[in-house]
Amino acid sequence: MFGAPSDYLEKSKKLLSIKLDDDLIKDYLEINASGDIIVRNSGKINVTYVEKAGERRRGEVDDELIIDQIYFRNVAEILKKLSETVQTQCEEAYC
Repeated sequence: MFGAPSDYLEKSKKLLSIKLDDDLIKDYLEINASGDIIVRNSGKINVTYVEKAGERRRGEVDDELIIDQIYFRNVAEILKKLSETVQTQCEEAYC
């Protein structure tokens, strides 16, 4: 899974012949961008985060990215929904 998250999601959708809700994809892209900011920029929002997170961005350049309990719980719910969607659609198509 190297490359931009949006690219590998598109490739995965085509390979598996599944559909993913646009809002779910946007949420996932923000989560991925947030992880990059925490790991690579000490939690400070930069231009790359703003571009990757798009309309789901949670701040502007130079703001501190907040990762609180509410956000973390939301991340868990989104990732669970994403994995359930992929699993369900694959089971329907291939089982």
